[in-house]
Amino acid sequence: KRELQSHISSLEKANRDLRQAQDEIIRSEKLASVGRLAAGIAHEIGNPIGIILGYLDLLNSGDITEEDKKDFLSRIESEIVRVNRIIRQLLDFSRPSSGEPEKTRVHDLVTMTLGMLEPQPMMEGIRTGLELKAQKDTVLADPNQLQQVFLNIIMNAADALTGGKGERTPRQLTIRSEKVEGSIELRFSDNGPGIPDKELLRIFDPFYTTKEPGKGTGLGLSVCYRIVEGMGGAIRAESKSGEGATVIVSLPLYEGQHPRGEG
Repeated sequence: KRELQSHISSLEKANRDLRQAQDEIIRSEKLASVGRLAAGIAHEIGNPIGIILGYLDLLNSGDITEEDKKDFLSRIESEIVRVNRIIRQLLDFSRPSSGEPEKTRVHDLVTMTLGMLEPQPMMEGIRTGLELKAQKDTVLADPNQLQQVFLNIIMNAADALTGGKGERTPRQLTIRSEKVEGSIELRFSDNGPGIPDKELLRIFDPFYTTKEPGKGTGLGLSVCYRIVEGMGGAIRAESKSGEGATVIVSLPLYEGQHPRGEG
């Protein structure tokens, strides 16, 4: 009995250690994404800062009307609000995840994630389309971790579209949602070069990547798989080489009592 108890305690400790290691991997992958986003933000906020400095020079010149002064101050405030919004979105995403599930509106989270990525250079020239048709979109999940899943999938699509099909074909990312039985299914589709069959079977494997150094750790989709599975959902990919790729995320809908107006 003592040996059995010791064995059980050992297994419990191993399970705790494994869970901690998994959480650390999720956290490290998030920080890798934050690093890429931070580089893009550093590039993006240069424009509004340049505009602010220009207006400050005009204000310091003193040779302006009172009306122009108010206009310049209003424009400066607008640019500062823009910079603050960009930085705040990154800081909110960077904060440690609680890991606690809560009622989360999937459509709002998708829209928020696209808004955070909009100023990034990687999204330049990419058209994004939203077809969020699911009438119910509330799931029970840690919103921070779920946003990490959406962010990683969209960034992967953007990287694929960077290679593109040439300048004549618009680069397109479409995100669709629909209710499938008791789940909401999200389809992230791009019209990039697609994924060869031999790679399609491995994209969710840890450390598997076809990206250039500095563009990925090879853990992104495996972390997405871990997070989605932990929420009771499923993730898979479909593709034909040369015809784009689609990543499908299915999450069980929250079946509790919905507040009025919630879908």
